[in-house]
Amino acid sequence: MSKEIHRSLRAVSIMAFSLMLAACGGGGGGSKDKAPKAASSNTLTPTPNTSLATIHDNTYKIAYTTENIIKFAQLWSDPLLANRGSSNSNRAATNRNVMTEPTATDCPLGGTARQHVSGNDSARTVTRTITYLDCQDAAATANGTVTITSTLGQINNKLYFPSQVASFSDFNLASDEENLTLNGETRYETNTKDQTFTLNLSIHDNLSGQEVKASDVRITTPYASLLVNQFYRFGITGKMHFVNEGTLDFNKTDRTSTKLRIQGKNGTSLTLEALNMDGGPEQAMRRITADTDSDGIADRHTLIPWLLYYPKGENTASPVAVITPASPVTRIHTPIELSGVNSTDEDYTPLSFRWTVSGPEAQHATLTPSNGVSTQFRAEQSGTYEVLLTVSDGLYKHSEVVYVTVQ
Repeated sequence: MSKEIHRSLRAVSIMAFSLMLAACGGGGGGSKDKAPKAASSNTLTPTPNTSLATIHDNTYKIAYTTENIIKFAQLWSDPLLANRGSSNSNRAATNRNVMTEPTATDCPLGGTARQHVSGNDSARTVTRTITYLDCQDAAATANGTVTITSTLGQINNKLYFPSQVASFSDFNLASDEENLTLNGETRYETNTKDQTFTLNLSIHDNLSGQEVKASDVRITTPYASLLVNQFYRFGITGKMHFVNEGTLDFNKTDRTSTKLRIQGKNGTSLTLEALNMDGGPEQAMRRITADTDSDGIADRHTLIPWLLYYPKGENTASPVAVITPASPVTRIHTPIELSGVNSTDEDYTPLSFRWTVSGPEAQHATLTPSNGVSTQFRAEQSGTYEVLLTVSDGLYKHSEVVYVTVQ
């Protein structure tokens, strides 16, 4: 899997929003204020330029592909963001068996998006077929076809879309740094309480030859909420397969939890956790921890602002090791936890950890594990023990010392 997939999925999110508006004749209606919020935080964030390793070694690939698949599901499926801005689809929804003449819209930086809208009163559906012809946006150039079929519902004489399917047929996004082809579909369904997005999507990176398949990835979230602001408070099940690299399994059914755990290749796993949520997206942080050696212990860690969907892609700063508690005290044979979770890296690079104990009393103490984000210290004799934590971002290292008092 190469770095282009991450950039590509980000571009998919941006293009999906801006090109859909172009094809639908601009904003308007109920979604005018909401739609930009789903995409605006993407447009200003950096993208990674670090090389990507295999799944069990690379934290970012799992984390950010997951993030973008989740946002992609809503952006292309949710009628709240997509359909209500379309005067053509509204017109088709309120007329019997309407079929409009194909219309063409100029894209932001060149090319066209052609749209054909039809309504079938007996089937209670509205179908839009959008064909992109060298349709250029700031992120990429789009070519190919998307067919969006919406099912109509009615409550108190008001029409709404209880379900929608967006089907992609050789939909291509290309820029200087990427060349993607998408096939498959995203599906949206809603009731009075929940909205559900289901993806069966193949994304082929034509530059690297890599392919990602989202197989029945099903995301359930409260009705009328934006996934970007839910802090993982949604359910997600299904599989994401990276050809030649492995499969990620999603099985999160507790929608109140702010942790999303992903099972990876050969017993590896990764956890995304939202912190500082009371301050909203601008203040919230994303904690990423990973078990890369399949021993059940987190051995990679990074803390990233919630709205920064990608790391800086640089490695120019040394990390800073921090041990808590700063003045640990325990008793003989009584373990105490020492944590490196507050260690930081300005480049948001995942850190590895190494714990050692030194000094004349070192032979009477143990640290378990020695490579975890946290460790359990235990001593058989009283005294003062020097514990060293060394964190590494793969290029730079930094160490911190605490003295553990054993009584």
